[in-house]
Amino acid sequence: MEEQIRRGPSLLESLWRYRVIVMGVTLAMGVVGYLVGLQEAESYEAEGTLFLADPNLGDDLQGIVGSRISAEEYVPRQSARIQSRAVLQEAVELTGNRVSVDDLEENLDIDASIETLEITILVQDATAEGSAELVNAIAEAYRSQRREQEELRAEDAVAELRAQQTRLEEERNTLQQNLEADPGNIALPFLIQSLDARILDISGRIDATLLEVRLRGDGIESFETANPPEFPARPRPRLTAISFAFLGAVAAAMWAYWYAFKSQRVTSRTDPELVLGVPPLGEIPLYRMTSEDALTGLLRVDPAAAEAYEFVLSSIEFALADLDGKSLLITSTLPGDGKTTTTLQLAIAASRDRRRVVLVDADIRARGLTRVLGADDRVGLSDLAALDLEPNEVLRRYKFSEQSQIPVVTAGQRRGDPAALLRTHAFRKAMDRIEDSAELLIVDSSPLLAVADATIVAGSVDGIVIVVSHGTPFSELQKVRERLKFVSTPLLGYVFNRSDSSTAGAYGYGYGVAEDDDGQRRLLPGSRSRQGARNDEVREPRPRRRGDSDDGPVGHSKAS
Repeated sequence: MEEQIRRGPSLLESLWRYRVIVMGVTLAMGVVGYLVGLQEAESYEAEGTLFLADPNLGDDLQGIVGSRISAEEYVPRQSARIQSRAVLQEAVELTGNRVSVDDLEENLDIDASIETLEITILVQDATAEGSAELVNAIAEAYRSQRREQEELRAEDAVAELRAQQTRLEEERNTLQQNLEADPGNIALPFLIQSLDARILDISGRIDATLLEVRLRGDGIESFETANPPEFPARPRPRLTAISFAFLGAVAAAMWAYWYAFKSQRVTSRTDPELVLGVPPLGEIPLYRMTSEDALTGLLRVDPAAAEAYEFVLSSIEFALADLDGKSLLITSTLPGDGKTTTTLQLAIAASRDRRRVVLVDADIRARGLTRVLGADDRVGLSDLAALDLEPNEVLRRYKFSEQSQIPVVTAGQRRGDPAALLRTHAFRKAMDRIEDSAELLIVDSSPLLAVADATIVAGSVDGIVIVVSHGTPFSELQKVRERLKFVSTPLLGYVFNRSDSSTAGAYGYGYGVAEDDDGQRRLLPGSRSRQGARNDEVREPRPRRRGDSDDGPVGHSKAS
């Protein structure tokens, strides 16, 4: 699975995920290609084929051994000769100079086959007759120049042979005269006979060379002349549309693959573990908040979600016990992941267990918890740090239900730069004093990737818990992991929020929480927790109204 995250979705998965975009881009590019194709000038393409003769045709007649030319060398050489400026210039002259050599070279294409010794000449022109005329002119110019070349080569070879023959004949005549003057010289007849044989051999070679020229000629066995094409080669809007659509599909597929890799998202409770390297502390099911009142919406959870929060609290307590700590910071990757709801529900679950839990709103920028409690005008955490107040001067007990009355330190008054305030020694001292008054301190902090506040506050608690919502991009979790490398406070784990899994919220029925003789909470397999059995007893507080006393269901009481 970890390797799959590094690689991202496969190409087919990416294409299927973004199939609408890929199909739309492909179709749009096809339409653009069709319109572009219609704008092309009309042109025709004619073709003619030259069938080359075997380049070694005359070798057998001359008895030449070891000088045979291979087709791999011969065919490309002739293809290059056809495209030479000399051949094209002669072809232009044959057609009355109606096109330039450069234009002809630009519209010329050669297709050669080494296996069959074929060279196909293709030329495009504005008219069908013109294209065929140019093809035939090129073939004629090539054959003419090739014929002249072969004749010149043969003439040079014959001239050299005849010069040798003349010298031998002169030498023979001299020897014949010597024999007539000295008939008794028996060596002279043998020398004359040897010269006669050499003269005869040269004469045969001259005849073979002339025969080779007649047989080979221009080196072309036959030429399939070009005929005017019936249909133009361009414009071809359909082919252009297909080409554009293919390029669009390739580009869209590359984008889909890249974007699918970049936008991988968390879909199961085990996914964040592969990036963060810490275990899941629990899984909160997705449920709908129907209340218009903010606080009532936060408190109104279904029994499955309430049971899941109980399980998360148990997991956190075990993790804190291993660290011998009692303070906890709740954060998330970005706003909207549900950290404030999680913070409040964990505090409620702890208070029902008769634990002295204190809830602190350290998100002094967004002030989410403070706003839903209607305590923006109350002194709180910022005042405790800036004015050196005592904890009991900022603690306010809020009654969320008959079983849950929780002391809360709200965000307090806005005081300049929040990050600068959180870095002060007075703030750390204030956090220590609040922690001394509680058995469990739960701090609602700002999201890790939004501002630096959470990493600063983390230095004043014993552990960190991250709320990871379903659909969180893996790239955001990787940024979180990089940011936490510089934080000394350990990351205890994460809470997977808004899960759509059928098993979410069912932990309490497979693993319960109970107390043993020493009062420690333990996971007991197969037992339902006592707190989970009371989930349906949580009452919804009514909204605060004018005239409510501080002891009302949702209001503020006197400082504890």
